[in-house]
Amino acid sequence: LIQLGDTAKAKESLTLDAFFNNLYLPDAKKRLRKTTWFNYDRHYIMLVKNHLGQRHLKEITPYMVTRTINAIDGQAKKFEAFKLLRQVLNKAVKWDLLDDNPCNRVDVPKKPAYRPNVLTAKEAALYIKHFRGSKIEPAVLIAIGGGLRRSEIIALNWSDITEDGAITIDDAITTVNGSPHHDRTKTEFSNRVVHLPASITKRLNELRKGANEPILVEDIGTRMNPDRVSHFYSEQAHKVKGAKYVPLKNLRHTSLTLALEGGTDLLAVSRRAGHSNVSITSAYYLRPHESIDIAAASSLDSMLESD
Repeated sequence: LIQLGDTAKAKESLTLDAFFNNLYLPDAKKRLRKTTWFNYDRHYIMLVKNHLGQRHLKEITPYMVTRTINAIDGQAKKFEAFKLLRQVLNKAVKWDLLDDNPCNRVDVPKKPAYRPNVLTAKEAALYIKHFRGSKIEPAVLIAIGGGLRRSEIIALNWSDITEDGAITIDDAITTVNGSPHHDRTKTEFSNRVVHLPASITKRLNELRKGANEPILVEDIGTRMNPDRVSHFYSEQAHKVKGAKYVPLKNLRHTSLTLALEGGTDLLAVSRRAGHSNVSITSAYYLRPHESIDIAAASSLDSMLESD
């Protein structure tokens, strides 16, 4: 570790590996959710370490960064590597261990467009019907009815859901290296209250257990592991008749899309989703169906018609 007064020496001798492992990552562990810093560490090892790890910070040039990015297969991985490297070197600049971030003079790799496949309202109803009576029925109901993340749903106890359908979200359970881990919610906006549709509220009340019991439990009564929930869901969702298959996380996207299609204000949908800003909701999560565009054309047509 760098001692007080050793900054000048560190500027000459500190490698990217030494900075990341001894300074950047310990700081990230203090500030960030475990899943976040764990993924930073994983991405660094997979995408950056072999290319630049042994380079001294002061030796890293825009050309080296560009060459590293170009050597990575897949646009999504290129973007993740660049994003991580940029924020790591920004921290080095902030701590006066690097004079300039070479990433600032590199063309940013394009981030792949994220367009999740979502269910229609009719298909969503078929999913609800198919999962009725299953051990993960509450997860399907809440994902479709409230648009919660998997990590948020798994952390819920029955006491978090009122009998009139208001869910208080202030906890999350994620998987880190295969093991479940209690974590804080994803952003400051993720702590929120979401209200469920009346039909889903009614069914959840029929399923309701003791106040302190998890809503998702194994046969032995313990809270379900996140990966177990996803596995069980995937196994059953492929069997839904009359509807296409979508991953568990896309039930959340379906819920948000249906809310938008139903006329809910974009800001309200964004807050419901727990997003930090409306642009995330608009650009990456919601893809209105063609019916909205048809309705828009019809509305224009009625206004443009002349007697």
